[in-house]
Amino acid sequence: MKIAVFGGSFDPVHIGHLALADAVRTELGYDLVLFVPAYISPHKADEKPLPASIRLDMLSRALEGSSGFAVEPCELERGGVSYTIDTLNTVRKKFESVLEGKPGLVIGADLIPGFSRWKNPDAIAETADIILASRPVAPVPAGGKLGTPALSGSCVHGCGFFWPHTHLSNTELSISSTAIREAIRNGGSWRYLVSDPVYRYITACSVYE
Repeated sequence: MKIAVFGGSFDPVHIGHLALADAVRTELGYDLVLFVPAYISPHKADEKPLPASIRLDMLSRALEGSSGFAVEPCELERGGVSYTIDTLNTVRKKFESVLEGKPGLVIGADLIPGFSRWKNPDAIAETADIILASRPVAPVPAGGKLGTPALSGSCVHGCGFFWPHTHLSNTELSISSTAIREAIRNGGSWRYLVSDPVYRYITACSVYE
């Protein structure tokens, strides 16, 4: 089984997250995409997300009945700052009986500039097949065919990303969790930026208000 890891705060999970995960499955042939909510994201250490239990509940509702998607709560269970290398090691051990090759690791192109400062980036590249996904603020640049592995040692985004990786040909949706939270608090339009179960949960529980 080909398994990909997709981490984030998911505060809240929105249709852009779901579309990206679907692209990983359909474009790259992964059988299962694990949504891994962070306890504390090292990239957002100054932010205070919703309690883990609420984010996990929204994510579980969003993925309910979705074939090929699952929630992996290992970072919430571990607590503290959520480091990718620790999560990859957990996933490899937990799914070792069914995992085919290395797990995939979905990384947004907006995170490329800081990847060298992640905890053990070389170990991450050795442990996982890195998948670079376009974001509206940072599209994956041209330099090879999309949906195919880039050559080892190729640099992308002009910022020194020299680790082997695959470019994902995904549709860029200009949606962010931050914008959704602001829209909810300010009475803006956000209804169709999240799935029906997440919308019902947010409105019923007055989340973000």
